[in-house]
Amino acid sequence: MDHYTKQTRIWLEERFRRGASEGRYFAHKPIYGFGIQPTEKNHTVRMTLALSILRVLNRLNGNSILDVGGGEGYISILSKMILGYEPIMLELPIEACRRARQLFALASLSVDAHSIPFKDRIADVVIMSEVIEHLKDPIRAMEEAYRVMDKALIITSQETHPWKWERYARMKVRDLKKKHAERTFFHPDDFRALFGEQVQFLNPCLIFPLEDERRIDEAEARVRVPRLAEYRPFSPASLGIMALVIKDPSVLHQNTRITDQELVERLFAFKIPLPNVNREAEVVYPHWTLSMYTQQEQYNANGNSQQQVDNNHLTYFKKLQSSPPESSTIKRLFYQAILLFAVILRLIISPGSMYEKIKWAIRSINPKSIRKIFG
Repeated sequence: MDHYTKQTRIWLEERFRRGASEGRYFAHKPIYGFGIQPTEKNHTVRMTLALSILRVLNRLNGNSILDVGGGEGYISILSKMILGYEPIMLELPIEACRRARQLFALASLSVDAHSIPFKDRIADVVIMSEVIEHLKDPIRAMEEAYRVMDKALIITSQETHPWKWERYARMKVRDLKKKHAERTFFHPDDFRALFGEQVQFLNPCLIFPLEDERRIDEAEARVRVPRLAEYRPFSPASLGIMALVIKDPSVLHQNTRITDQELVERLFAFKIPLPNVNREAEVVYPHWTLSMYTQQEQYNANGNSQQQVDNNHLTYFKKLQSSPPESSTIKRLFYQAILLFAVILRLIISPGSMYEKIKWAIRSINPKSIRKIFG
């Protein structure tokens, strides 16, 4: 394990420990319900992303899930309780795995995403949601995820941009000194170079009309979240990307397990009580995990011979990733101006009336949004 990953693990151990000893764990995702504390902010986008992933899982013919970098296990428990999957949640910090077991009775293991110690094609579906941007070597981690999935791989990252010039500008103003930093920003070509024709790009969350829990209540969120999580191709109107990699085409079904209305209702109905109840004694590891730790099969440097890898692009990507952020104040201002232009352009392109979008943009301006735009 490299130095950055070790330091990240130390920080994450402390983060996933917050409030647990008092029975009021400070959650990463809205596990207590929309707008209910103690949790991190931005419940609307977090529930929208969860719904987008659930909508894909609802169409897949599979049973087992490896949720790589699953935090405290929000996506894992939703896939189990709503759609009947058998998940195992994988995370770097032991404390995150402990929360998954205690809060949800989820099977969970502490694993480095760069080196998953399981045999090839162990799980039907592998999920990596909002993980790769934080990793030292995201290409290696995605290769590992591809290797251990049998049918489908779902990757999401808000740090993916529709235009190469926007991604380049974002890379030049990134902050590598921040704890658990967004180290890498992506473009769809990066995933295409790694997975070839097996990858398709979907919308994880629309930019407009995204409003957080400080501005809307649960009743309004029940209307907005399904709209923001619209099952449509990735576009400049999307906040981030969902890359769906299909190794086995038979995994996609025309029919869904449950109706979309049921999916939305069950998502919003899912809540755990406060104070927290320790359910660790209820943990049962799925039967398919019995052979997880067998010797890994041999695979090539790109994870699997089925991949159509563009090594030239991956070489460019790694060179860009290793280049340092811009130190010149003038040049940083130039790149920040490019990012502001990209935000305005994406808002203009987004569906909806310009009048409503302008009103929304004015309401959304705050120090945090400004920092996000300018890196």
